[in-house]
Amino acid sequence: MGGLLAEACQDATHRVPRNCQVLPFLIFGGSVQQFTPAVADLPRFVFPKMTQFLGANQKRVGLYLRAVASGIAIATIGNGQGVQLTQCMAIHPAFGQPPIEIFLTAEDPDAFIVDPWFVASTAALIANDIVLTGAEVVQVG
Repeated sequence: MGGLLAEACQDATHRVPRNCQVLPFLIFGGSVQQFTPAVADLPRFVFPKMTQFLGANQKRVGLYLRAVASGIAIATIGNGQGVQLTQCMAIHPAFGQPPIEIFLTAEDPDAFIVDPWFVASTAALIANDIVLTGAEVVQVG
């Protein structure tokens, strides 16, 4: 597990501005809302509820996310309720594809970096498996 945390922070740590710290995290399958829509319903599927994994934080200046399981959807809208799959910022591709990696900074256009972040899955997940790794970069002091 420590290797995944180190990997999650590897990209984030070389971009850490002064007076900031990196706070790594892991999300396990058992804590993610899971839905199994039919393939034909995917384009219009709506998540009735998503799991919040980061709260709003005005001091957040960087965010690194890496989905390591298929079916992972990430969003910052609608308080995690009633979010259409097509509105999600990242959907991990099918099994066998490379994992999705996102690194955002406060300077990125349209980056809602300080907002709450939510995750859900369109695939069955194993409770004890790590499905999302990440690190937030926050200002200190």
